[in-house]
Amino acid sequence: MGARSVAPPGARVVLRLGDGDLAARVAKRLHLTVSRSVSFASAPVFAAALMGRSVIAAVPAARRVVLIAEVRLEPGCELIDCPVSAVDEPGRCRVLGMVGDPPGLPDPARLLRAGDVILIAATRAGLSEILVAAQGAATR
Repeated sequence: MGARSVAPPGARVVLRLGDGDLAARVAKRLHLTVSRSVSFASAPVFAAALMGRSVIAAVPAARRVVLIAEVRLEPGCELIDCPVSAVDEPGRCRVLGMVGDPPGLPDPARLLRAGDVILIAATRAGLSEILVAAQGAATR
């Protein structure tokens, strides 16, 4: 509030808060348009890195985090011979592309093969589901 009293009109004020709930309350009370919790946004990336997963980015979206990740389909996984459209689940997981394929969205009818690497945007729960489905029978 002190920064706002001396800042010129339209200036951005940045306040770092470690607690997501506190950040939301402060944003509401001070009528802020954007509020982010650093720990909330970064925790999924750290968790995925610990599991050895290839999370490329974490994008805050409202009070959620969308993870951008590359997922390799292991031999014998349940996604083999399924169409790309089987991976898409609006609100949880979207296929953005296939590593090694031509640029752009892949054909939804394209059948997935062992060794394919799909580039996805997913929620934490959506990524978790895809990672389980992408594991081969030997690693489950």
